[in-house]
Amino acid sequence: MPVPNMDLSEGLEALGFSRVPGADTWRHNGVSFAAEGAWGVLRTSAAVAGDPLAAQWGRAGLWKAVSVGMRHRRPARGASVGARGSRFRRIFELPLATVAEREGDADAGAAEGRAVSPFEAAIAWGLATLDGQCPPGWRAPARAEVEKHVPPGGLTMRSGAHARQGEVVADGGRLALRMAILAHLPAGLSECRLAWLRQLLLDAQDRWRLVRLAPVADAGDGPVEAEVDLTGAPPWLLDGLVPVAASALRHAVAWVVGPCAFLAHAVREPRALALCSGARDVARLACPAVSSARTPLLDKPAVPPLREGPAVPLSHKPERG
Repeated sequence: MPVPNMDLSEGLEALGFSRVPGADTWRHNGVSFAAEGAWGVLRTSAAVAGDPLAAQWGRAGLWKAVSVGMRHRRPARGASVGARGSRFRRIFELPLATVAEREGDADAGAAEGRAVSPFEAAIAWGLATLDGQCPPGWRAPARAEVEKHVPPGGLTMRSGAHARQGEVVADGGRLALRMAILAHLPAGLSECRLAWLRQLLLDAQDRWRLVRLAPVADAGDGPVEAEVDLTGAPPWLLDGLVPVAASALRHAVAWVVGPCAFLAHAVREPRALALCSGARDVARLACPAVSSARTPLLDKPAVPPLREGPAVPLSHKPERG
């Protein structure tokens, strides 16, 4: 989908952004904005410290950590998460069509006595949740109201032998769509399996827009989940954003569930696991019948299409390291 025909400059300038000379990028207080295809993307300049999966999990808004640089490498022995040589930055991604369709709509409200465009209000949401906290005075709508925006079957994932049901979390200061990848992660998994499980989750978080993956404790145990957090979102934005978020969540879980289930539940430790050089190799171990020329587990998840769905690309094309 092309970038909607919108003038973004007025809203960005109202929020304090300044255009970078000779570029289509805007900056303000360590945060940059750029329109990338059908998406508007905020990025922080500061590197993410610690576990990139834990950096934003359970925190307010769409911010998440993604890798910059080398990806899809074998996890180094004893490494926490991510590819060797990777750096991580936080991003906030917004499908521009969800605000373009509301241009001229008075429901976006006003601020400081002036009209606010839907685009400006949506970017202001991103800035308000930069610290991961719920904006003051914001309350989640009733769960039933949010569920009205989910297309039929929109939170039901079926991929091969795996089926998962997502849920809407709406509780006071929290609004999210969440789906379990694994209901329970057995304790006592080997260092090799845990390292690959983390890498697969990070690859999924890199690839699928909007979706965050839960951190995995070294000791194992507990569930492995994915979420899209909509805390702080303007109420008028939800009717367009929730279907996109539900679709991204379903596809991300379908993309990673098979290899994750293999890593968690295989009876024996395959010697080949230690020799894997990328997520595709792990997927081939999880599904030996897959041809080496194509790996559906990581190329095109078998998610049944819905009659209603977003016409925006949900997946990044990851670079090869």
